[in-house]
Amino acid sequence: KESGVIDKTALSTASGLQITFTDYAFHGSAPGADGIAFFLADASKPFPAHVGQPGAGLAYAGSSTTGLPNGYVGVGLDEYGNFSNVTGGPGRIAETIAVRGSATTAYQYIGGAKNSAGNAASLPFSFDQPALTTRPANAPTISATLTAAGALSVSIDRHDGNGFVAYYAQSIVGTGGQPAVPAQVYFGVGASTGG
Repeated sequence: KESGVIDKTALSTASGLQITFTDYAFHGSAPGADGIAFFLADASKPFPAHVGQPGAGLAYAGSSTTGLPNGYVGVGLDEYGNFSNVTGGPGRIAETIAVRGSATTAYQYIGGAKNSAGNAASLPFSFDQPALTTRPANAPTISATLTAAGALSVSIDRHDGNGFVAYYAQSIVGTGGQPAVPAQVYFGVGASTGG
């Protein structure tokens, strides 16, 4: 299953974008599956008629006909780990940040969280809290920044006294053919479960 919401307001990227939200994932299976993605779609093209595929697609990625139409970039908060288990990706990495590119590049893997050795890695915590039956008080708050030139960074505040910690930073433009940042984008969030 998959679901999502997309804001119909086109946002200018001329001064960059900053997106901040809290991810409440609880009372589910262990390990959690599959996760959520927040994404941007090119607003110079038609408004997306549907979200992407369930399971590993996190309601963003898919084939040319089943992925998010005109998607520009999708950032997966990947509980199960299959958002990065695609051509060009490092394989299944659970509890991580994984980034997939635009529809024009077949939503290819373009980066993700890394360990100190520079290898794709899980984060030092879980997004999901399956043992809880009520909304957690310490759910992670995510802050993502995209500059007009295409530098994307993702930081997370676990509300543990350390504030926001950067877990991903990369210039995405040109990576695997990723196009320049569109002048205007639509913002959305999708979620999915496995098959």
